[in-house]
Amino acid sequence: MITIGDILKAHRTSRGLSLAKMAQALELHGVKRTRAMVHRYETQPIELRRAVLAAYVNALELEQSEAIELYKAAGFLVVAS
Repeated sequence: MITIGDILKAHRTSRGLSLAKMAQALELHGVKRTRAMVHRYETQPIELRRAVLAAYVNALELEQSEAIELYKAAGFLVVAS
C-alpha cells in the first residue's frame, strides 16, 4: 500500500530536493519544519495538517492532479463511490 509519505518522498526526489532543501522550501511557504520532520513525514505514519499539505503542494509546484492525489492520500478528499 502506498502511503502519503511515499507520495511526498517521490515528489521531493523527482525534483532533486534533499530533505534539508525540502524543509527550506516549506519554510518559504509558511511552514517551518526541520530536515528531521520532513524525514518523519516520509517514513512514519504521521497525520499532516492541511496547512502543511498546502505548503508541500506549493513548494513542490504540484500539478492539480498531483495535489488531488496528495489530499486524497491524507484523507482530506473522499471519492464517492
